[in-house]
Amino acid sequence: MEACIDKLEKLPVPQAIMNMAIPSIIGLLVMAIYNIVDTMFVAWLGTEATGAVQIIYPLVVLSGAIGITLGIGGGSLISRLLGKNQPERANKVVSSVFYVSIGVGLSLTLFGYLFLNPMIRILGATDEIAPFAKDYASFLLFAAAAQIINQSLSNMLRAEGSAKIAMVGMLSGAILNIILDPIFIFGFGLGIKGAALATTISQFVSTAFLVYQFTSGRSMLKISKRYICKEKSLYHSVFTVGTPSFFRQILTGLSIILINNAAVLYGDAIGVAAVGIVLRTMMIIMYVIMGLSQGFQPVAGYSHGSGNLSRLKESFYFTLKASFLIAAFSGIIFYLFGDIIYSIYKPEPEVLALAIRASNYYLFSLLLMSITNVIATYYQALGHAKNAFILSITRQGIAFVPAIMLLPRFFGLSGVIFTQPVADIITLTISTLLFLSTEKELLSLKLEPKKGLPL
Repeated sequence: MEACIDKLEKLPVPQAIMNMAIPSIIGLLVMAIYNIVDTMFVAWLGTEATGAVQIIYPLVVLSGAIGITLGIGGGSLISRLLGKNQPERANKVVSSVFYVSIGVGLSLTLFGYLFLNPMIRILGATDEIAPFAKDYASFLLFAAAAQIINQSLSNMLRAEGSAKIAMVGMLSGAILNIILDPIFIFGFGLGIKGAALATTISQFVSTAFLVYQFTSGRSMLKISKRYICKEKSLYHSVFTVGTPSFFRQILTGLSIILINNAAVLYGDAIGVAAVGIVLRTMMIIMYVIMGLSQGFQPVAGYSHGSGNLSRLKESFYFTLKASFLIAAFSGIIFYLFGDIIYSIYKPEPEVLALAIRASNYYLFSLLLMSITNVIATYYQALGHAKNAFILSITRQGIAFVPAIMLLPRFFGLSGVIFTQPVADIITLTISTLLFLSTEKELLSLKLEPKKGLPL
């Protein structure tokens, strides 16, 4: 228990943040590898099976977004409460969020089963794909409930300083899924049902591991029915701080759909293939940047809660510099060796040429995102939901949607490629203006959330 607090309070800031961030980065990268491998196995079953997985993907995005909402909101509150030396109140947050996660997860599963057939059609399943989508969703709906619990518990473990335990929880499920996929799909001949069953079992194994940490005394905080809080202020704080993450996830999924449709319209198969491999590859860099922010959030939240101004400032500026350097270094690597990197997908020459061209613009976009992401995380860590919400809906919403609707009309496929950089320029401008307007108060600990800490 003492070790967890020491990481947040006493370790040098760079070491504290990296101690939190590295396990998060590893976990996110393994999840990226799992997604690639899982898609590969399903693709071997045929076009309809691949289409079914894509059709059900919004359900995965939704459950992940709900889990992240609860986890980020609860984690931000936990870090600040621990900074104020109020572990009993932090226990109330963990326990309350855990049981809310169960309730929301089971509700989502029940809703999915009651409306499975119309849901599949609304998501876009054709007559050929619908049977595969139904088979896949019938098992995956249980995994959705487990995913919500896993995301919320993982983020709250990081909030108390137990980033390595959170990483093990993520790794256990991802690695088990990779092992079970070929066994269930091909060994047992279950096809797409086997893929969904492997995911469901793996998610529940992760759930069991994470719950055990909180109920066995291995974590600093504890889950118990006696800690369930009836105060509305707790749930208000969790949801208002976590909501920006929800919209960020949902809008990211929407932006992918919009850019895919635009790439098909203006670039045919070549356009969507090039954009697809660029987005998939850029996700690796994004995960590293996101993992760094996950390491920054508990350190900033704890420093703010304990009133440690110098540590709060140092943690912010260290993360800002580190995030920018990661994006810049990645950009140099891709600029010099992009043709070699994208060749692993074995694309057609036209696709490779377009991917390399698009990559340069997306790398510039990531450079800007590395700054805006830290600012948005900073607001969430300090509990400033309004500003975090503004930034969360700007990049893939307010800035992106108009850009993807307008730019391709004037510039064709080039407009599709320009969209994300333009959106990020707008987002950086808004982020900078917003931060400068509150910087003095934020970095002097004078700007508290209106209702302060609940409980």
